[in-house]
Amino acid sequence: LLADSLRPVVKGNIEILGEGGDTGKPGRLFLNGLLIDGTVTVSAGNLGELRLAHCTVKPEQGGRLVVESLPEKGKPNDELTVTIDRSICGSIQAPEIMQGLRIIDSIIDSFVDPDDEAGYPAPAIAGDPGESRPGPATTIERSTIFGTVWVREMALASEVIFTEQVTAERLQTGCVRYSFVPLGSSVPRRFRCQPGLALTALAKTKGSEPDEASQELVEERLWPVHTSTDYGDPGYGQLSSACPEEIRRGAEDGSEMGVFNHLKQPQREANLR
Repeated sequence: LLADSLRPVVKGNIEILGEGGDTGKPGRLFLNGLLIDGTVTVSAGNLGELRLAHCTVKPEQGGRLVVESLPEKGKPNDELTVTIDRSICGSIQAPEIMQGLRIIDSIIDSFVDPDDEAGYPAPAIAGDPGESRPGPATTIERSTIFGTVWVREMALASEVIFTEQVTAERLQTGCVRYSFVPLGSSVPRRFRCQPGLALTALAKTKGSEPDEASQELVEERLWPVHTSTDYGDPGYGQLSSACPEEIRRGAEDGSEMGVFNHLKQPQREANLR
């Protein structure tokens, strides 16, 4: 479906069922340039790849991506790789048996489940909405994640802003680099991540590990400040000018962490000055 100068909108849910067909090879589905006002569900089956590029699965009102798996019935989706590229997506619920999840230049935004009487937000990434199981092996690059994350393995997180606690089951593999990772998170080897980098510098200055009060002060100062965290606002996901420099210039090339890393705004500002 092609729309000239218009953006196609799908009002409703999308359900995807992958079957091997005569060849036995799992199918693939690519969605590009869609605004989806509903939930995207991969039903238990045999899908090989799902790719969302330049799409929006509206985070508000429970819009999310759900992958179902029934290994006991021979419908595990265990060969499935999901890629989310330059997109906005609500909460992702995907089983750890999946081949992998990759998020690039995107925003993943948890939501308050309308069916949850307590009104607690769903995890941004996990195996299920109740956070009783972890999600799959995950790679995240240049993205902003609003909500908690629980995965089997964090293969790579590079130049990512995590606003809530991150938990990876396997810590002996993977790497988190040039990212903001809240204190208390359990992730594999870190390289130049905040606020850990600032705490290391403070420990060197004091000659000892900082106490709990000092850690809280550092984390309070080094917290990502966004223009807006509400989907639909013009400044949604954008770092505010009040955001600490360590985050606004904390990426590998000196640009900002998070989803707008590709704009290279610190370099543009420096060139203008």
